[in-house]
Amino acid sequence: MILPYSASCPAALQKKTRAGKTAQTLLDGFLCQWEQVKDRQSFAGPSHDDDDEWEEKLRDECDNEYNMNGGIYEQDYTYTSSHTSESYDDWAERLTREHRRKRHTAYTHTQRPAPPLHKKSRPAAEDFTAKQQKYQEELNREREKLKRKYRGDEARVEEGRRLLRQKRSKYEEHFNELTQEENSSAKELGYEDIPWPHEGSVSMVMDVLFVDSKKNDKTSFRKYLRDQILRWHPDKFEQKFGRCLKPDDKDKILSRVKEISQALNSMASSGTSKY
Repeated sequence: MILPYSASCPAALQKKTRAGKTAQTLLDGFLCQWEQVKDRQSFAGPSHDDDDEWEEKLRDECDNEYNMNGGIYEQDYTYTSSHTSESYDDWAERLTREHRRKRHTAYTHTQRPAPPLHKKSRPAAEDFTAKQQKYQEELNREREKLKRKYRGDEARVEEGRRLLRQKRSKYEEHFNELTQEENSSAKELGYEDIPWPHEGSVSMVMDVLFVDSKKNDKTSFRKYLRDQILRWHPDKFEQKFGRCLKPDDKDKILSRVKEISQALNSMASSGTSKY
């Protein structure tokens, strides 16, 4: 409106008011102030403060609330001295609570209730029963496999015990023969001529000697252990067979005798039938 008026009547802008100011002077002042405001805004840059964004949302919510409920209570509303207006913080907290309540209500309404357990359809129940039967059949088959494996293990253990008993019987028989020969003649004995309970490790020697120790009573076990300790004592063994041992094998034989003796003494000190 000002620009067309100034173009058609430029002389009117030069007329002075009672205060002695012209319209041109006022316009120049407004333009100067406007330029300063624009400079400050451009220098400050756009604001991204979270508080300003939150207040903007609250103002929008206030406008929506007023548009939805405006005018309902205005005709009966009268301001009195006892009226206490709602503070800004209370109002913002109330809007936050209502917003949460609306979101919770909307989320609850969108959830589908779980079907009751007792109202399974017949096909689903039949399928569940079939799966149970299949699982039970597989379980029974696995049990049968384990039973057969256990029986096989028992059979292998018993077969191993039978072989150990045979070796112990041969050992006792050959050792008695060696004792009789030692009394009758002075035959030289090599490492292979000694009736060892087992040719393997000392642990295998103990397994052969005490293969049935769990089935025997403590008295029989202790008596047999004492006899073996005396039989394989290094000094007693050398005293009894030393003159018959071959010189080339003597050290090897006595070293093996010492290992067996130590294992027997360890068993006696621990008081157990298992080496």
